Amino acid sequence: MVKILLVDDDAIALRMLEDYIQEALAEIKSPLPPIQIIQARCEGETDAIEAISKEQPDILFLDYTLMQGTGAEVAKWVDSEYHKPVKVATHTLRFIDDARALFSGTSCVTHFLGISERRKKIEIFLRECLIG
Repeated sequence: MVKILLVDDDAIALRMLEDYIQEALAEIKSPLPPIQIIQARCEGETDAIEAISKEQPDILFLDYTLMQGTGAEVAKWVDSEYHKPVKVATHTLRFIDDARALFSGTSCVTHFLGISERRKKIEIFLRECLIG
């Protein structure tokens, strides 16, 4: 079972992101393993770290900014403390260059999903994570 964890501070954004992921998974024509998508509404870094620790995801979609802190601080924790291989993408309504700058000190974040091309990039990211 592949666990996909969605971390955001906004319930509507979580639902939209899960919808995008479901659409992207439907577009992937290759056989896929069983997948579980888990939404985690997290107000801050501590909540996000607790959700990651509890759920032990294989794939993580991490919000750029949380009400209390940033996704970058969570990504730094993933880099140093999370000892399971994980693929991480960050999603933002801001410019991608802003996200790249914020996450520049992290190695786990490999994909940046902006609002305009989010659906296609989610499919590309999931294809890389699930198929190779």
